[in-house]
Formats: sequence, C-alpha cells, structure tokens
Amino acid sequence: MHMNIAVFSRTKEEAQAFLDKYSADLEAESPYTVFEEDEDEELDETTGKHGYWHNPDRIYDGYLIGGRWRGFLRLLPDRHGEYGERSWVNEGWADMPGRCDIARVRDCDFSIEAEEYDRALRFWDFAVEGKPQAEGEEPWAIYGTLEPQKYLDAYGTKETFAKCGAAFSTASFISADGEWHEQSHDELFPNEGYFSDRDIEYEQAFSNALEDAKARDLFITIADCHV
Repeated sequence: MHMNIAVFSRTKEEAQAFLDKYSADLEAESPYTVFEEDEDEELDETTGKHGYWHNPDRIYDGYLIGGRWRGFLRLLPDRHGEYGERSWVNEGWADMPGRCDIARVRDCDFSIEAEEYDRALRFWDFAVEGKPQAEGEEPWAIYGTLEPQKYLDAYGTKETFAKCGAAFSTASFISADGEWHEQSHDELFPNEGYFSDRDIEYEQAFSNALEDAKARDLFITIADCHV
C-alpha cells in the first residue's frame, strides 16, 4: 500500500533526514539503524558479528519524494518549487505547470479547491439527505449501507463536512520537530467509500502544523511511502 505524507522542515536536507527516520530502507551507516545480533544471520563485516541492521522506528518500507503524488503541491502565481522523483506509474507523464513536490509553505496555494468542495456537498446530499444520484454520476454507495447519522454526529453540518473533505491534507505527516502523525482509522463509516474514514482530530492537527510552518517560513515536502 502507498500513502502520501507531508514533511515540514527548516531545510530540504532536514526533510530527507526526517523521512529516513521512519524508513526501513537504510544502510548500516545510517544514524537510525541499530545492529541486532542473530547467529542465524550472515556475518556482518562492520561489526564482525552475526546479525542484521534495522531501524526500530520504521513505519514504511521505503519512500520517494513525489512518486505517485508528483505535483501534489500547488504553487501561488510566480512562486517556485522543485520536483522529486517519478514512480513507475507516472513515468513519462508531463509535469503540470504551477505544481511541485518541495517548496516553502508560504509559496504554496492551500486554498480549498472548488471542485472538491462541490463534490463533497453533493455526496452529503446523497449520503445524508437521501437525494437520488443523477444518471451517470459516480457510484458512491458501492461498498455497503450508508449510515447518515454517523456523518451528522461526526461533522454536524454539510458545510463542515465539505470543508474537511476538500481541505488540503495528506494521509500522514511529519511535523517540524521530526514527530510522526497519522490518522486514526477506526472505520467510522461502514461503506469504506468516498469520505468513509475521516479523523477530525488529525485534520485539525494537520491544519495547525500547516499554519505553524507558514508562520515559521518552513519547507513542505510530499513523499510517496510504501507500507
């Protein structure tokens, strides 16, 4: 499984270090690896003992900056950023103008995208208010029975739901102090479809981290992590 994560950092190099901190794909020389003695393993040349190196804080197998989410960041007019690497799934695709994977937070446009906001409003019409779907509209209820009251309990209003769903966010993020933050996937909604499993507390923490990064003139880096 792949997920996108945002990394907030003082420098681009620090973002790389934060990503390494939680990666299993590291060399023995990494400051995040430790040696585990095991007589069943091969002899390690570095230590002269049988065993293997591993990162005890690993969360993902490895990562690419950009990757499947190449161009995830939107730049403000006349601002600049950098691209990372491509994944095999988007190899050969043309880069989108005004997009990037690494930039200063102040140079990015994190405003709500009108198309996604309207899409969320329309989903609420269907899932909560019971309005029929139009012919040719995407089939939202394909995994099970929707429970309108759970949406009402979680979000309160249609507008709050739409803002949450359309706001800029990633599956997880690393804050500027190098700490990992992830959503609590407690299967809030049984259909596991569109807007099926949202963590309001996580979204607020992400929003706070974004505002803090903007105030401190930090960088944001988008990575594609395999878990």
